[in-house]
Amino acid sequence: MKKKNSNVDKTILNILPIRKYDDSVGAFIYENGTYMDLFYIVPSDRSNLQADELQFNIYNNIKFYRLYYPDSKIISMNFPVNTAMQREYLQQKMKKATDKVRKLWLEREIEELSILDQNVMRREYYLMFFGKNKDEFMKNKDNIEKWIGNGRSRLVEGLEKEKKIQIVRKLCNMNSLILPDDLKEDVRNDD
Repeated sequence: MKKKNSNVDKTILNILPIRKYDDSVGAFIYENGTYMDLFYIVPSDRSNLQADELQFNIYNNIKFYRLYYPDSKIISMNFPVNTAMQREYLQQKMKKATDKVRKLWLEREIEELSILDQNVMRREYYLMFFGKNKDEFMKNKDNIEKWIGNGRSRLVEGLEKEKKIQIVRKLCNMNSLILPDDLKEDVRNDD
């Protein structure tokens, strides 16, 4: 008979140190009192950027990583494409349409959007940063916003509470299906 390992974590609380969300600073608080927050990394089409714009973005990244010494992580995640609003709109148009050719075209568009929902994933990138206490966290957040979060060519932007919770849930279970409408309902019920 095999001996069972008694060191196995029993609950998600043992694995994930996040304990609550602090609305006053807009960040998660870990079990040990450390703060954690996320910024959305703004994507840019490097192949279509002019050389000086690309060089400017590279210099901004270099400047950030030279000046910002605390811990940070870049996270990439896949999210399903959600075309529900477009499909609803096209279905309303199809109900009002009288031309048979127009109805066929709208049906094809709705079918293509359904296929997109099932097969296409959207990749997003996030910058996760930390602070040992509230003051250090606010200093880190201000520095990130000042160095790469301002101006016309900003590299990061803030996220809403619902999106942050969505990202943390996705990190806990990468196979989970994220539906934005369900998430907003869950967040309202949690408050």
